[in-house]
Amino acid sequence: MWFGVLGELLALRDGRRVELPAGRARAMLTVLLVELGEVVPLRVLSERVWGPDAPPRAGNTLRACASRLREALPEVEVERTGDGYRLSLPSQDVDLHSFRALASRDPGAALALWRGTPLSEVDTPWAEQARTALLAERLSVALDHNDGQLRDAGHGGLLPNLLSCEVEDPAHERQIGQVLLGLYGERPAPSGPVPRELPEAPTGFVGRGGELTALERRFAIQREEGAVTLAVHGRRGVGKSWLALRWAHDNLDRFPDGQRYVDLSGPAAEPLEAEGRMLLVLDNARDGAQLQPFLPDDPACTVLVTSREAITVGGAQPLRLDPLGERHARDLITEHLGAQRVQAEPAAVNELLSYCDGLPLSLGVITARAATTSLPELAKQLREYAAQLAWLDADDAELNLRVVLTVNQSPAAPGEPGRLRSLG
Repeated sequence: MWFGVLGELLALRDGRRVELPAGRARAMLTVLLVELGEVVPLRVLSERVWGPDAPPRAGNTLRACASRLREALPEVEVERTGDGYRLSLPSQDVDLHSFRALASRDPGAALALWRGTPLSEVDTPWAEQARTALLAERLSVALDHNDGQLRDAGHGGLLPNLLSCEVEDPAHERQIGQVLLGLYGERPAPSGPVPRELPEAPTGFVGRGGELTALERRFAIQREEGAVTLAVHGRRGVGKSWLALRWAHDNLDRFPDGQRYVDLSGPAAEPLEAEGRMLLVLDNARDGAQLQPFLPDDPACTVLVTSREAITVGGAQPLRLDPLGERHARDLITEHLGAQRVQAEPAAVNELLSYCDGLPLSLGVITARAATTSLPELAKQLREYAAQLAWLDADDAELNLRVVLTVNQSPAAPGEPGRLRSLG
């Protein structure tokens, strides 16, 4: 047997329609199919079938309805359990439950199960609320399906499907964003080579799983509404660029139209053309005013900003980046120096970590210098610089960072400057 409530109430036996009892028995069957496998108490069942004004003898009527359903559907167990009824059959034999099972892995197949207005046999307050919720579920799956098509097949030719989604609010922001992407697909594709301008992916990346998840969540929420602007802020050296580039490289497949990169701390930074499903990384922004001219007009673009200040332009929800904890800082230094070397000089490593304050930039400088300097000697240098700088300015909040950067003024190991810049 197979049953459908996502449209006219329907029962099929071996692919052929089964004649169901008329009247309240159809409403009772609808409720039990929605609550498949669950006991529905008589009081709840009566209210859902008749509404708040159920007749005094509703229980007797429901018992009669159950008998008629058993007679029409002998292979289905309509069970009286305690003070209620339960319908038992496999969930895949009811379109509503199949729809929910398919929604995440095959939204196209899930949507194909819909035949019309759900729960059409019942006209009670419960049915109205359930219908509203089901239609919202359907819309969410339809929009997810659109996202998948836009991602897998590109934008072209999808505009009719995007416009066919029925939404209660014609200004539904997620659908507007999809339609804008569809309109982009109706235009000629950008000509010329696809830009791939990101600096290399950070190495030795540790301790930022929560922040990567937070960026992912912000991306998903904003993409539902249309344009995406992600913003990371924190103190100098905390690893803002490090995190931004890691997220960007982890999500390259989301930006087939290219990735562009601008270091806004440079003297000659100029706005770049960005359109389509492109990622624009705006690194080291001073403030929102500096950032504004660089924001693209195309809502299909994703913008990722780093700054020492919390920036909210473009609808961004700033993500604050704090220093690494002691464990992750030790993991990072071990990643670069090797466990054997770290274990051989525990006192020197502890002293070096104390000067790094959990800042990836400081840790990067230390590991670069350690390529040519012993760990005890490096710790001694930091100790001497710290004494000198503390005498000059004992209230400097970034004293340890200044100490580490002073050590770095001597020539770095080959290839290190670019890697260190990405740790800021």
